[in-house]
Order: sequence, then structure tokens, then C-alpha cells
Amino acid sequence: SQLDRLRCRARDRLLPNGTEEEAARRVGGGLLLGLTTGDRSGMSWQVKDAFAGVGLAHLTAVSGFHVGLVVGVLSWLLRSLGAGRRWSPLLSLPAVWVYVMVCGASPSALRAAAMATVAAVVLSLGRRSNGIAILSLVGVLLLSARPGLVRDLGARLSFLATFGILLW
Repeated sequence: SQLDRLRCRARDRLLPNGTEEEAARRVGGGLLLGLTTGDRSGMSWQVKDAFAGVGLAHLTAVSGFHVGLVVGVLSWLLRSLGAGRRWSPLLSLPAVWVYVMVCGASPSALRAAAMATVAAVVLSLGRRSNGIAILSLVGVLLLSARPGLVRDLGARLSFLATFGILLW
């Protein structure tokens, strides 16, 4: 319920109701809400069609890009505060998981957050990371926790796309 309240608070701040000025900001707020949390409810159908038409609709789905930005920005902030290169990704993980839960915990976001978690642990231990091994471990862990993901097309595409990126 706390996460739902956070999600509603973010939505209310970005999508104000009432005056004409607030309605004019709604377009920008709806786009910002879609790009940051994956909530497309504030986006007009014209904006959704425009994103789909140019092949950018995936930007409004929280995935590895979004989780990577959160980890990167938080790690940079923590490093600038003196946390150190090895520990800053590990210290940013609680905020990453809260972000993923607030955004609805889609399979692609769960995969990205779990990969960030494993990679941060490996980095904090001073080991070399292997992306395909991390992806495999995360796949096994997520499937053991949520076996229904095997039938989820979004989860399959997320893992296949990440595998392709890692091979490339």
C-alpha cells in the first residue's frame, strides 16, 4: 500500500487537474510520467501513436535503460559523497528496488534490477563480472520465484534482447 501511495503521489504531481494552465502542462507531465515510471495513462492517444510510429514506444516501458540510469546517477552521487567506486553501486540498490516496485515491477524491470544487484555484489567483492552468467543466474532466480514468467512474452523478449546485446 505504501508503494501504491508513492505511485499515486507521483502521478498526481505530474498530472494536475483543474485549471487550463495545468491542463496544458498535462501533456508534458503525461509524457514525463510515461518515460519515468511506465504509466501511460496520462499520455494522449496522439502522443502514444507518435511514439509507436517512430518505434520509440519501448521508452515508456521501465526496463534496463531506466534501471541503469537510476543505478548510474545514484552511484555517481554516492561516489561524489565519498562512497567509493566499489561500494556506490551496492549502496544504490535499495533505491533501485523501490523504483522498480513503484513502477509496477514489470518483468523487464525485475530482470534489470536483479542483474544490477548481482553485478553490484560481484563488483563490491572485487571480482570480474560476466554478463551472460549474470543473465543466466537472474533468469533461474526469477523463474524459480515466478514460474509464470515462462509464458510472459515481455519477459522472454527482455531476456532475449539482453542476451543479444551481451553477445554483441
